[in-house]
Amino acid sequence: MKTVIIGGGVGGLYAAYYLIKEGVGENDITVVSRERPYTRHRLSEILRDASGISNAYLKIYEFLKRSGINAIQDEAIDVRPEPSEVVLKGGKVNYDNLIIATGGKPFKPPIQGIELRNVLPFYGISSLNELTSLRRKLKIAVVGAGLVGLTAASALHLRGHEVVIYEMLPQVLSEILDLEPATYVVKYLREHGLRIKLNEEVKELKGGKRVKAVRTSLGVRYVDLVVLAVGVRPLNDLALKAGLETFKEAVRVNRRALTSREGIYALGDVALSHDYITGKEVYRPLGFIAAHYAKIAASNIAGKLQRTQGVIPTIYESVMGLNVIRVGLSCREAQHLGLSPDVRCSKESSRIECYVIGKGKVPLGYELVALNFVRRNRAWDTYLDIEETFRRN
Repeated sequence: MKTVIIGGGVGGLYAAYYLIKEGVGENDITVVSRERPYTRHRLSEILRDASGISNAYLKIYEFLKRSGINAIQDEAIDVRPEPSEVVLKGGKVNYDNLIIATGGKPFKPPIQGIELRNVLPFYGISSLNELTSLRRKLKIAVVGAGLVGLTAASALHLRGHEVVIYEMLPQVLSEILDLEPATYVVKYLREHGLRIKLNEEVKELKGGKRVKAVRTSLGVRYVDLVVLAVGVRPLNDLALKAGLETFKEAVRVNRRALTSREGIYALGDVALSHDYITGKEVYRPLGFIAAHYAKIAASNIAGKLQRTQGVIPTIYESVMGLNVIRVGLSCREAQHLGLSPDVRCSKESSRIECYVIGKGKVPLGYELVALNFVRRNRAWDTYLDIEETFRRN
């Protein structure tokens, strides 16, 4: 049984790794990747420390190649379920089982002037190369104050550039934290020199061929460069060509990571996943979720028929020395998923800690923003509490 994996990110490579662990022969596994596999998670760190592009490349890829899998560096341009083949720019490859792990693509907001030169998403190796090659101090606008926007902006600030972050919402990290810990993050970053503009939407990018200014809902600022960090969307072209069912652009999968077509699996940023607490379909483009579904898909391909119970989201990042941790649901996300949560926070000079509680004092989530001292035990305890509570139910 030949398994072809399209995508060389965390999901695709771990799928190959777990297939080998499940006893699938290396010669029966093919990984197709358009470029040398790397992790997006380390791009901000490399930009900050100038530690070299090589630190972004996934070492597991070299291990898999040495193990004997078929590693093809080419671009997949079509998937044909009948006669079960993937069309590459340089040829074709047949499969019995297919894993689509094509990842995501940076979202480009509908802003006039978005196609001007010196406007780039902070997403891949090419944008990292462009930003690390800057040799003079520039005025840079970063659009978006999620984790990618904040880590990229802080890295550029530490490299000596004049950086302003624009966020149309009233808080940073809106997909991760609730308002009180997010406000703590803003205060800390502003004290360390980052300029953060909340409730200010970028309306237009102005210039001839090259961007020269941003026009926002509150005014105009002259800039040399604009960095976009407004999220990702599923890279679903091949999934659509294969006729797979999607929801809000992401591929729908069941609890075996199987799509609407037998023999075709999907995982990672291209696919939906299942929330452990509510059981609902969610779109969470996170590496550890891709790895989780990679294990599920590999087990099923190997004939073990494993089902996921869903995933408890776990996020950890450091921004200018400030540790940001979230386990489970934020209050905002719990509300979106139909729950009625309450959030309770305690604050000290060097940290703020929040618990998200559901009806009947059911644990839903935990948030921690802390300087230097990270109480990982509380995060892990909350994870175990959530797991135990909802497994019983």
